[in-house]
Amino acid sequence: LIYILLFSSVVTLCITAIQLYTEINRDLANIEEQFAKIENFFSPSLARALWEFNQEAIKIQMESIANLSDIEYVEITDEDNRSIVAGKKTTQYPLTKQMLLTYKSKGQDIEVGRLIVVASKTNVYDRFLSRLMIILFSQTAKTFLVSAFIFFIVHHIIIKHLAFISSYLKDIEMVNLPSTLSLQRRSASKKDELDQMVLSINEMTERQHKSFDEIEQIVLARTSELTDKNEQLNKEITDRKKADEQVLRKNRLLDAINMVFQEALTCETVEELGKRCLQVAEKLTESKFGVIGELNSEGLFDVIAISNPGWDKCRLPKGQAAVVIQNMPIRGVDRATIRDGVSRIINGEEAICSHPDHIGVPEGHPPVEAFLGVPLKYMGKTIGMIGLGNKK
Repeated sequence: LIYILLFSSVVTLCITAIQLYTEINRDLANIEEQFAKIENFFSPSLARALWEFNQEAIKIQMESIANLSDIEYVEITDEDNRSIVAGKKTTQYPLTKQMLLTYKSKGQDIEVGRLIVVASKTNVYDRFLSRLMIILFSQTAKTFLVSAFIFFIVHHIIIKHLAFISSYLKDIEMVNLPSTLSLQRRSASKKDELDQMVLSINEMTERQHKSFDEIEQIVLARTSELTDKNEQLNKEITDRKKADEQVLRKNRLLDAINMVFQEALTCETVEELGKRCLQVAEKLTESKFGVIGELNSEGLFDVIAISNPGWDKCRLPKGQAAVVIQNMPIRGVDRATIRDGVSRIINGEEAICSHPDHIGVPEGHPPVEAFLGVPLKYMGKTIGMIGLGNKK
């Protein structure tokens, strides 16, 4: 049995090493893919921004790069050795990639600067350690189960005695002292495991006959302890689920922010950018429709972007409808968000209709069953709002 355990342990270690080697190489390959993505998608736009001295675009794109997975530090150096930096070098295990930034002007590729990207392998090693513990634990458990099965097979020759002992124990009544257990087999000069078991069972039945009430109290105490442990385990599971949900929400929010940054680089008008931002907000909150607007110079509300629901049922000509959604007074459940300058959440059509700010919806507008209003602020001043309705 010892040799079986040793062989199984060696096989387990070999399989674990191969699996971990594959996993860490895949994680390092993912970092190289990030470098390739930066070189293919960000380098041309950075070169253009550097050529045009557009520091705002450079800063936005560098922050987008720094927010990529495992990317820690980004630096751009132009021809005059002036540098722009995003992020900090804090990792003990850096992986650096240098890229030349070239801009094509009049048919010639002109070197305008150099991009340095530093990725951190710390997360790769952390995941490596986590996988190591999980794999070792699972493989150890598997080895233990296989060994236990082999152990059972080896001891199969004593099953008939175990069956007799089981039948004896099944018929025991604690009220009356049972007869002494004795196995029908040859006597041996040296007591073996079965002899020790028989002796222990006989001693146990005597003790149980005398201390039944004491055992019952012990069982109750153990049951209470197990109940407490089970409640603690359920609480830990619940807390872990909440933590996982928070991480998921943060990842979705970061993805939405990166998408807005990317759209800001490609959209040519404020209306187009507003539509893209509204689409991102609706997807992030799982809302069916929404609106983005701003305060004009007269303190009235102008719509920048609005969802299709409502437009499809609107009876006004599109030209007239476009005028109606401009210069609107600050009132209603939605636009009052600008007046108060704080976010508001109202769930339920009844709660919305009974709200003090409720003034109804235009004809053809879909019913509002839930509402989320968020003010847009600049330098502490409310300049507009995002309104989202009917979260799924």
